[in-house]
Amino acid sequence: MEKGRQGFVRRLGARLGVRAVAPGGAASDLDELLATSPDALIVHREITGEILAANKAAIDQYGWTLEELRQRTIMDLAEDADRETMTEAFANQLGTLVHVGEWQHRRKDGTTLWVSTTTQPMTYHDLPARLVIAHDVTHRHTTLEELTHQGTHDTLTGLPNRMLFVDRLNNALARSARGTRSLAVLFCDLDRFKIINDTMGHRAGDALLQTVARRLREAVRQGDTVSRFGGDEFVILAEDLGNDVDAIAVAEQLTTSLSTPLLLEGQEIVITASIGIAVGNASTHNAEALLRDADTALYRAKDAGRARHELFDADLRRQARERVNTESALRRALDAGELLVHYQPIISLDSGMVSGVEVLLRWETPTGELLRPANFLSVAEESGLIVPIGLAMLDKACARAGTWHRQVADPPTLWVNLSARQLTTPGLVAAVAETIDSWLPSPRAIGFEITECSLDPSDSLIEGVVGELAEMGVRIAIDDFGTGYASLSYLWRFPADVIKIDQSFVARLGEDREATVIISAMTQLARSLGKQVIAEGVETDNQLARLRRIGCDAAQGHLFAAPASAEIIERLLIV
Repeated sequence: MEKGRQGFVRRLGARLGVRAVAPGGAASDLDELLATSPDALIVHREITGEILAANKAAIDQYGWTLEELRQRTIMDLAEDADRETMTEAFANQLGTLVHVGEWQHRRKDGTTLWVSTTTQPMTYHDLPARLVIAHDVTHRHTTLEELTHQGTHDTLTGLPNRMLFVDRLNNALARSARGTRSLAVLFCDLDRFKIINDTMGHRAGDALLQTVARRLREAVRQGDTVSRFGGDEFVILAEDLGNDVDAIAVAEQLTTSLSTPLLLEGQEIVITASIGIAVGNASTHNAEALLRDADTALYRAKDAGRARHELFDADLRRQARERVNTESALRRALDAGELLVHYQPIISLDSGMVSGVEVLLRWETPTGELLRPANFLSVAEESGLIVPIGLAMLDKACARAGTWHRQVADPPTLWVNLSARQLTTPGLVAAVAETIDSWLPSPRAIGFEITECSLDPSDSLIEGVVGELAEMGVRIAIDDFGTGYASLSYLWRFPADVIKIDQSFVARLGEDREATVIISAMTQLARSLGKQVIAEGVETDNQLARLRRIGCDAAQGHLFAAPASAEIIERLLIV
């Protein structure tokens, strides 16, 4: 055992670059070690921990004078958080050869440092003692803490990120399972943030997010968590609630905190938010499911007009279950070939001939029921299934249209709908070009209908994709024209050949004068810009007569023909 101790001391001396003192060695050897070591060295009594000696490095590291250190024990150096653990370790190390540990110590000025300690027994002036090497590793711990913080917090706002939020939510659910109180997850999404971000710049957008983060933190209680999931999405965890009413009160506090106008880049901005609320209790165990419920409630708040909060309830749970079932069935339907292409003729009001056909999606279920897009399109959009479905329908429709071009002298233009989700899908333009090249004689044989609500004027990506499609040579139509909030700007922002007047205007023809005036004004404006006008949803002879007088170029609706299969449409084309 003695040889082992001496070997350790020799290795210690070699590391420090000096001749170390052996247990029971001369005090002069220790004095030399204390004088020359760059590490903080402290000698304390084996049993009581009283500090007997220390070198200059230790005095500099802790800020105490040698006399002040001698009035303390080695445990007195420990930070309060580590004192109990260090005292226990001190008792356990008695009689051992070497002990290694890392602790939080406290300097004389009250600041904390992390030290890595290595201790070994020795004799100091005939007293059983231990030599402690206390190496300052504060920088390593600080760096580790910073990296941990970066991995668990949002860099812009300093709020917890999704990973840390879910961890806290799981802990909160575990606590909730042991009691009778509830907790709530509130999904908060800023209304129209993208417009502010795009029009005023990202610096202003970042400043807005930082202000929102601060206001939300101030609105909740000390133990609640405000996190940022990304973009303009903030998620709040509120614990120790009595019932749903308490959760709604939290949402109202959040809304109130955002309502005060703020000055951004010299402009006064009023922030509103949509909030979805999901309440958990002792029977709730799945954090991700609770988040999903809050997100579902958020979408209902947005659909209901924004700037409001909605609570996830039994009705929403039923709807969510139905959406999951619909998504699963829709995936199977895509693979099983149950998704069909139907066509509705577009009639030229000058010649009375079919000038185009709109491609419409139908779903024939295994029971033979024919479902319209209203039954499943929103699920396809949210799940992303609209992308593979859209490409499959485009290929089917173009293949059929290619046949018409070989059989009909004046084949109709094929009109295909594109959603915002499809327009932002990478590779869309290349896929369209490949499909056209495979089936159609030229890009002018096809056109794409883009709903006005999909044409966000602040979205440069959508504008770029629409521009690429137009440069390719395909035709562009703005669908549901007149229902958006910036209709006139679209006529020069997007390269449209056609505008389609929404059927909500057409349905009012003959019922009130305003509808006639509006359609007439839209038609004259479009014609003056060299664009064609197609009226949708024509149901009566009276509507048709009025559209002719106004000067519309074409129309579609049940007055002419309902959407039908390709075989039925071909009877109108091939005579």
